[in-house]
Amino acid sequence: MSKPLPLLQTRRLQLRPYTTADRRWFVATFSDPVIMKYVGGALSEEAAEALFAGILDSTRTRVFGAWCAECNGQVVGHGALLREGDDLEVAYILPQSAWGQGYATEIARTLSEYGLNTLGRDRLIATVDTEHPPSLRVLEKIGMSILERVEDPDGAYLLCGSSRVSTP
Repeated sequence: MSKPLPLLQTRRLQLRPYTTADRRWFVATFSDPVIMKYVGGALSEEAAEALFAGILDSTRTRVFGAWCAECNGQVVGHGALLREGDDLEVAYILPQSAWGQGYATEIARTLSEYGLNTLGRDRLIATVDTEHPPSLRVLEKIGMSILERVEDPDGAYLLCGSSRVSTP
């Protein structure tokens, strides 16, 4: 990405670009098997370090943008827009301490609004493990609907999507 990522605000959250100070949180989160169970599995610490470094220096070509979500100065989640073919995919990951507090919905809604309204995308997608109903509920709350069920060698997932509503 050539331009710096914007700061995105919700009523409770501030989504800001990552800094080197976030490395420890990021690596611990992305290498935690409980947190990562439904998003492809935990990364090794080395792989999480490499992903973080790629986000910081913008060399991860699949990552359009990644944000660190904070509430009252505490990190409560990760949000990203990922390149998936011609689409952008909304993604979010939260530590267990942040589950059930509505942060995932705020992060996903904010990134969806940014993608559709600010970036002018006609459509956004998201994927969700078929065995993770809480994440599907998050996507439904932000206006996404199931487009198809995909069978993958690593397991089944649902492809969800939303489109920008045109106003006359």
